[in-house]
Amino acid sequence: MIKTKNTSWEIFSPSYLEKIFSTNLEDGLLSDKIANYQKKYGKNIFETKEEITIIDKIAKQFISPLALILLGAGIVTFFLREFLDTIVIFAALIINVIIGVFYEERASRAFEKLNKAQIKYTTVIRDGKKSVILSENLVPGDIVALDGGFQVPADIRILKANNLSADEASLTGEWVPVLKESKTFQKKTPLYERSNMVWKGTLILSGNGIGIVVETGENTEIGKIAKQLGTIRAHPTPLQLNIRKISKFIIYIIIASITIILIIGILRGEQFGEMFLIAIAIAVSAMP
Repeated sequence: MIKTKNTSWEIFSPSYLEKIFSTNLEDGLLSDKIANYQKKYGKNIFETKEEITIIDKIAKQFISPLALILLGAGIVTFFLREFLDTIVIFAALIINVIIGVFYEERASRAFEKLNKAQIKYTTVIRDGKKSVILSENLVPGDIVALDGGFQVPADIRILKANNLSADEASLTGEWVPVLKESKTFQKKTPLYERSNMVWKGTLILSGNGIGIVVETGENTEIGKIAKQLGTIRAHPTPLQLNIRKISKFIIYIIIASITIILIIGILRGEQFGEMFLIAIAIAVSAMP
């Protein structure tokens, strides 16, 4: 058995696919193989991420250095009775939080839409019999019937095609119907040119055919997109990374300024409390 991740299925002949998946192109998978493959590959679904409440998302926004700077500055200006500055600073903080939550919510909703778009049932051939099963139970090696109006439940290599065409706009952005065929390519081909493949989440427009499932769940092309959307929070943008660096630098400058002012004041015999307030005021005023 070969790995099914990032494989150029368009170059494999039907007989070779039959061999590596230990299936039969006419009778499909046997029951014992199905059970083993379900354990090996899991469900043909996109992994559901742990639900994060709106409170958690809001709280997360306060962890960033920029938010901490604004929060600290707002508290200091409040105790210094600079209420106008306090209002402005907290307004900026609230706007920062709202923007962060908005983008996180948008990514979550996009992921949920991809999940809901998954087809529910598929006609397969198993143990020599045609049956209808939940598409989440498909495994690599399953033989699937393809018909017009059918939403493709997995990444499938076409074995037989009769005037078969597909709408792949959801994956490639190309709205023109794509004619499908069963020929084997001689070399690796760009995704949008793989006419012997149909992709999970796309739509069969016309004709009919037979195919073999080669990728399921998050290993499908659209599954990879869903996975990226589901984990977008773990990958800050370059702008966010630069803002964090600048924010940390500002924090270091503020701490250094407060320390220097306090030391100078104490050496001159000034009261510590008064010098501390002055140092904080100067640091806040220097904050962009």
